[in-house]
Amino acid sequence: MKKSQMFMTGLVAGAFMMAANALPAKACTEIYVGKDVSATGQTIYGRTEDGGKNNLKLYDIKKAGAIKANTSFTDAQGLTYTWGPVDSFRYTSIRDAKKLWNDSSETCYEAQGTNQYGVTISATESLYENTEVLTADPYKDSEEVGQQGIGEQSLTTIVLGQAMTARQGVDIVCAAVDKYSASEASGIIIEDGKEAWYIEIVSGTQYAAYKLPTDKCFVNPNVTIMKNVNTAGATNRASTTTTDFVVSSKLIEIAKTAGTYTDINGKTGDAADGTTIDLNKSYSDLNDSVRMKNAMNYLNPSLGVTEKNDSFVFTFTPSHKLTLDEVKNFFRLDAIERQSTMECTIFQRYNNVPLELSVVEWRAMVAPKYSVYVPFYPMLLNETPESYKLETEFTGEPNKENYTYNPKSAYFAFQGVKEKCYADSTFAKNVMAQYAKVEEYINAQFAEDQKTMYVKYSQDKAGARTYATELGKKYSDVAIAAANALYNGTNVSIPNVEKKTPYNVTVPKGSNVSVSSITEITDTAITTGVQTILETLSNDFKKAGFEVLPDTFRIFDIQATGAGKVQIAVGKEYAGKIAIVGHFHDGKWTVQECMTDKDGNIYPEFTSFSPVFVEMTNADKEVSLSVPAEPTLVKKSPKTGDSLTEMLLAFIMVTAACGFIYGKKRA
Repeated sequence: MKKSQMFMTGLVAGAFMMAANALPAKACTEIYVGKDVSATGQTIYGRTEDGGKNNLKLYDIKKAGAIKANTSFTDAQGLTYTWGPVDSFRYTSIRDAKKLWNDSSETCYEAQGTNQYGVTISATESLYENTEVLTADPYKDSEEVGQQGIGEQSLTTIVLGQAMTARQGVDIVCAAVDKYSASEASGIIIEDGKEAWYIEIVSGTQYAAYKLPTDKCFVNPNVTIMKNVNTAGATNRASTTTTDFVVSSKLIEIAKTAGTYTDINGKTGDAADGTTIDLNKSYSDLNDSVRMKNAMNYLNPSLGVTEKNDSFVFTFTPSHKLTLDEVKNFFRLDAIERQSTMECTIFQRYNNVPLELSVVEWRAMVAPKYSVYVPFYPMLLNETPESYKLETEFTGEPNKENYTYNPKSAYFAFQGVKEKCYADSTFAKNVMAQYAKVEEYINAQFAEDQKTMYVKYSQDKAGARTYATELGKKYSDVAIAAANALYNGTNVSIPNVEKKTPYNVTVPKGSNVSVSSITEITDTAITTGVQTILETLSNDFKKAGFEVLPDTFRIFDIQATGAGKVQIAVGKEYAGKIAIVGHFHDGKWTVQECMTDKDGNIYPEFTSFSPVFVEMTNADKEVSLSVPAEPTLVKKSPKTGDSLTEMLLAFIMVTAACGFIYGKKRA
């Protein structure tokens, strides 16, 4: 983040009079992990936002329609922007406090967020250019009213407020630079679950965008890093174009004028091919970066990246598939961590779930090394926690050496602890250890609560929104309480994870099976895949006049040895009711309807110990299902007959068990 904060001092003759408070901060770092190189098959990306030790950041929601179609608004740096043909969309964002801008703007420096269409953005990653380029194509950064170009302070606002896809978001950014010019260089990631695009604004009027591959990573610590730009067919910004690049019309011409043009093969000037361009060599300041070296060595040391600019790479394959925790800890590296870090946001994109469940925002206030990542469902939140919205008072001038501790403010609670950490290494070591325990609790509790969320969403979307809002508050309350305890020198209290106990599993008489344990399923490829089925099941039973019962969903695996059957007991309160049992094999779920006997046992008994889920209903008869199903057996208990159906079912279930190996012995 690099910005000149503008404090509104009054309205004179209809014009804003601004004063600048420069805040240099060449320290933001972003990372992108394509879904094919993440351990869970999810796109993961995010960044730290660096800028000041007393720069209050808030997390809130902008309601749909806040900005009306075809109207104009003036941002906090004086640019008057004309809105598009639709009213603004609903979106989350993390932004500067109004007080930092003399109460002039509630949208200023919105950095990262998600809108109602599932478009996510991480913006305000400052880039640094060479003097030759700026001589040829300077920024429009005058402090005079009406002479300000589009800058970092408004990119998130105009994208999340108007874009229905990532590709459309690219067009919105590029069109703004075309129309208003840019006030600074910037790197932006826009993603929508189908595509992820990275944009570099590299001079006053020039830019390039690239559709990021799903099998690559990239990192950027304030470096113009694109090296592979092909301008052929890329100057048409229409969203229907198929090229992986979108570029400004004079991208190569400006570099030639500056005398810096280099193509992707390293040829320069007239010897270059005139179609491709290495932005790093042509537009960057080419400064060295220790952060780039350490970031790359964390992700793939075999690439041999040093702190020298000529060793930098753009997209690359990591040394192994990366986990979410590894991405979180990436931002805790000494080379990435900064005392000036104001917040960090990581987006986790789930596949094969409804749109509103597909994005989780993990937010850490101030520096992640001395903070805790808290998960939120941005598209389901009714509101963000009060602690993240508090426009708290603080003493002295913003961004100076002083800071204010406020136990009610998410930002200042963590900020107070962070400053103590920088002053006392022994204190810092204890803080990191305690925060690690808090984060371990939040991660485990979130995994549990996700299962409930999937079921609630399938049954009652309004209830799911209430639940998502409650979850965000629950996790953040625990995290902020820990910060306050550490600040005050008291014990950190961490709740126990509220786990839903799997249904009881027993071995019926005559079965030679030994059950060693029942293991909860945490593999997101398995757990998220059930969401669509849950929603379909809920609709099927509603149409038949029944309900899928809340808080009965369990998903687990049975670890067993021997040969025979096991029995799942759900409780006598469900006697005579239909139990929906799902089996995961060959990478997909199938379901069957079973009955519950008078003792609360599901029948038929099971010979398949692959991952299963159980969901109870209040139905007392079979319902026609519109999901992949196995043969059902609800008329008679295997205790009394129907051996042919039982044998067929047993054969299918044994076949399924053989078809999906889940890392354990099978009965």
